[in-house]
Amino acid sequence: MFKEVFPRKELGDFFNDKFICVKLQLNKTDQDDEYVRMWYRDVEQITTACPIPSNPTFLYFSPEGELVHRVPGSQDGVGLVANSTDAMNPEKQYYTLLKRFGQSEAKTPAMMKQLAEMSQQVMEKENALRFAEMYIGMQPDILAPDNLRFVMRFAAGSKEPGFRVLLQHPEKIDALFGEGKANEIVRSVIFNEEVIPFLGNAGARRPTGSRCRTGWLRSIRNMLSRWFGNTARSII
Repeated sequence: MFKEVFPRKELGDFFNDKFICVKLQLNKTDQDDEYVRMWYRDVEQITTACPIPSNPTFLYFSPEGELVHRVPGSQDGVGLVANSTDAMNPEKQYYTLLKRFGQSEAKTPAMMKQLAEMSQQVMEKENALRFAEMYIGMQPDILAPDNLRFVMRFAAGSKEPGFRVLLQHPEKIDALFGEGKANEIVRSVIFNEEVIPFLGNAGARRPTGSRCRTGWLRSIRNMLSRWFGNTARSII
């Protein structure tokens, strides 16, 4: 991005009269020049105070020095301008909305939905799942199409609130997203969370011989069936 995105004229035209832009290196190396070393103390303070989930991460501060927004990950010029435009809008600033949530007595479903989706975008998984859980709990009809689309964003793990909806209503997911979609996601979660760790832990002491292998596979099936019912039969 430093070599190919920021030097573009349209980026300069957008940023120069709106932001004071500073590029900081988070790690330390023996090859660091004087400029990088000059920022060491500031980098330590920033990384202590501000969550940085990936490299690069864009942090946006108010003129008063308050962190108001964050955008993780590399972006092209169009995406960077769009995200930076959002960063100037208090209605789209992640940390501004979090602060507003904490101060508000009326925590509406719309607020929960927006914060869940924004938390996911800025890679704050704990907050994303917390707000998604709250939103789902507020819905009189979680099976409405718009709600199912929301649910699908929070169904990547067995502890995510959307995963329970997938288990309970696979036919509704399939009707909206295509036949077999719910089972595909459930199978992937089961395999990643249950089968792979089981294989890794048991690999060194796994029994040999066809009869032993049959018993070993049966034990996996039994374990999965206790948690996932008939769905487990299609996993292994």
